[in-house]
Amino acid sequence: MAAFIFLVPGGLASVSYHPAQASDGIAGDTLLIAMWALIFSPILWGFYLWQARTLSRIFTQLDEKGVLGRPNSQAQTENVEKTTAVFRSSTHPIIFLIALILVAGYWGMRITSQSDLYLVHGKYWFEVKWYLPLYIIAWSFALYVMYVALLRQIVFIAELSTLFRKIEIQVNPLDPDEVGGLAPVSQLISGTLVFVIGFGLLISIFILVGHYLRGINVFERPDTLSAFALYVVLAPFCLSVPTLAVRNAMLRARSKILAPITEEFRKIIEQANIADPIFKEQNEHLKELQERYDIIVEAYPVVPLSKSLLRIFSLAASVPYLSGVIPIAIDWLTVNKGIAP
Repeated sequence: MAAFIFLVPGGLASVSYHPAQASDGIAGDTLLIAMWALIFSPILWGFYLWQARTLSRIFTQLDEKGVLGRPNSQAQTENVEKTTAVFRSSTHPIIFLIALILVAGYWGMRITSQSDLYLVHGKYWFEVKWYLPLYIIAWSFALYVMYVALLRQIVFIAELSTLFRKIEIQVNPLDPDEVGGLAPVSQLISGTLVFVIGFGLLISIFILVGHYLRGINVFERPDTLSAFALYVVLAPFCLSVPTLAVRNAMLRARSKILAPITEEFRKIIEQANIADPIFKEQNEHLKELQERYDIIVEAYPVVPLSKSLLRIFSLAASVPYLSGVIPIAIDWLTVNKGIAP
């Protein structure tokens, strides 16, 4: 709905109002409308719908794979209760209240600010009165969805990471998902990064378009600069925090399996005596223990993402960094060093 309102009525409103003194020309309006409708809106709604489906199923899938403990065990019961608390925290009413406050704060800033950046007078969407309520409703709805999705995902990832730091999990080394049965977590991280990287690309496009096509210094656009700073924080947070937390849980699970082997190996080493008639047998047993240890270490996955996915996401996340940092650096040099762009 929001994309349709921006694309069709928004285009008509921009064409019907473009006096010479208007701060936004038809070309600039059309570009922003197209970017919103064709890039940002599909990413936002795709992520929101994916999030609603994924967050409600992830722990059920982990339980079905036996990651939360053996069926009907006390550990499983306790872990299921803890996962329920994590999901509830991501749907807490305070999240929706904060989102409403942020939307109200946005419009309060736009209406009351005297800054040329936020001044509403002279904007086509403000001056074309039949379009103004449509614009406010569509923009408010989209902002609300974006704030809810971001807040809910941040809370869920933080709570999920805390959970995996505390609980003991079961890892199935031969699970077809190649990550020990933790594919639901891998999909959560991957889906979150796709959205965050898409968000970062959109912001970097705004920076590049503003810098190279419209001659706007990014330091004169605190909204764009703040959005880029948000991406700089979110990208490593969404990749490293859950990955490291789950990795530590997987390492603990592997260490639990290896503990009897390492303990027996240690005892044999400490008690071995070259004069003992069973010394050769002990050596053979040590070799068997070493082989078993190596098999387990090699078979047990200890990262919820494959190495190829880690490389792909690391490289993809760096694209918005570079495309945004370069024009920001040029603008900084222009402002502080007097270097012409």
